Amino acid sequence: MTANLQQPKRALDRLFLRSVRPLLKLAVLRRYHVRSFRHALGYFLRDREITNFTYDLANDGELAEFLAAAAGRSGEAVDSYLRELSEDHELDERLAAKLRRRRDRNPRPKFGRRAGWYGLVRIFKPSLVVETGTHDGLGTAVLLRAVERNAAEGTIGRLLSFDVDPSSGWLVADADPDLLELHVGDTARVLEPAFDGRAVGLFVHDSLHTYEHETFELETAVRHAAERLVLISDNAHASDALRDLCGRLSIQYHHFRERPRDHFYPGAAIGLAVYERPGQSAQ
Repeated sequence: MTANLQQPKRALDRLFLRSVRPLLKLAVLRRYHVRSFRHALGYFLRDREITNFTYDLANDGELAEFLAAAAGRSGEAVDSYLRELSEDHELDERLAAKLRRRRDRNPRPKFGRRAGWYGLVRIFKPSLVVETGTHDGLGTAVLLRAVERNAAEGTIGRLLSFDVDPSSGWLVADADPDLLELHVGDTARVLEPAFDGRAVGLFVHDSLHTYEHETFELETAVRHAAERLVLISDNAHASDALRDLCGRLSIQYHHFRERPRDHFYPGAAIGLAVYERPGQSAQ
């Protein structure tokens, strides 16, 4: 599109947002049966998001305890990793600069349960991290930051992220291609070829949340597992796919339910399991 046509289009987009967004927000509040006047008013006046809500956690202490128990690490070690992310002002400012350009996104990054993803990459330091469901790239940025910090400490890793939308991943579009690969396509078609010759150390399912699709992704990851594979099911409250896979593999399933701070959204869940390939012992 030429420059002289872009300006009128942007003006129309702004007009559309101003006129339609209040109606969309009312629909969101009705959908979630929001009864708190404070939450409803705060959302209506200050929040830009209509879906894929972002927020801080009210139970971040519970997240640390969950990660420590599931990973077999000390609470102090896990706390240090989570604090590392929460105090990462460089990452915060980098993402905020991009978010502020969007009228349909909140201007500051809030990671919610994605902080758990970060902690797990820092704890286990996998050589290959995989995420399905890139969307904006907020979770991708969190995973990538953990990969970067691992590399700075001497453990080189790589992140693969998959989405069906070619415009996904705009928050990490300028990332180092030696550390991040963005793949576009249905994972039912592109996941297996992308894994060819690779061993997956940590896998995050956050794409199409149907039992069948999640099961396919998780089983594909298991077939290409490194000696140890950390399996994460995002939105685990909506599917038992990972829980059932754990039953078939005879491994322990862990579940964490987040509580958003100052937000009407009831929160989602992380399902987590650590799979050791037969013949391998846990470390």
